[in-house]
Amino acid sequence: MISRFKFLAGLLFDIGTIPIQIINTLLLIPIFISKYDSILFGNWISILSLITFFLFFDMGFGLPFTNEIKNGAKNNFISSVILLTILLSILASISFYFTHNFIFNFFKIDEISKKTSILISIYLFLEIAIGSFGCILNGKGHIDIANKFKMLGEFIYLLVFAVSILFDQGINSFIFALISKTFFVGLILFYYSKVKFNLFRLTLKIISASEIKFFLKDLFKYQTHR
Repeated sequence: MISRFKFLAGLLFDIGTIPIQIINTLLLIPIFISKYDSILFGNWISILSLITFFLFFDMGFGLPFTNEIKNGAKNNFISSVILLTILLSILASISFYFTHNFIFNFFKIDEISKKTSILISIYLFLEIAIGSFGCILNGKGHIDIANKFKMLGEFIYLLVFAVSILFDQGINSFIFALISKTFFVGLILFYYSKVKFNLFRLTLKIISASEIKFFLKDLFKYQTHR
């Protein structure tokens, strides 16, 4: 009964993000376009597509990692995957930063400042690096908690986006909102998975080569499906 309640609560919190996203689409984005112009918004849509491409650096670890935790993954395995995601997040962030000029010129995205590129690099690092903590909670059956704070993260996004528009941050309004949401949700999920519930313990021991090979096969399988 408790597991069913947690599942339904998690589903409710997941659905709860929909009206928040509708408010963003029907209210804040039109305000952004009216204050600036549709060209700047179009630039952001193009940048968002590029960000999505760089997020593929996570190699699709989410589902296989969650499944391995459901199957009783040990602390050594969890620590190794957390380290892997941090390394991948650094790779994604650095790769974007050193190629952004070429990419923006290729896709004819104009007037993007160096500050914006740095902020995008920071977002890429955060999004990939702290995504593993949500997987740990989901794998241990705390889907309701993970989805609840993801929904709260959407509120943070709306608030920061609205304030950034008010203070005339232009295209950075979107990025400030993304960074704030990701950082907030990541810290909370880390707190619940590590501090409150102690669902894993970080170790210095690396998992065996056979386990790494098996997990990497799952990573590439899920990445192919994506």
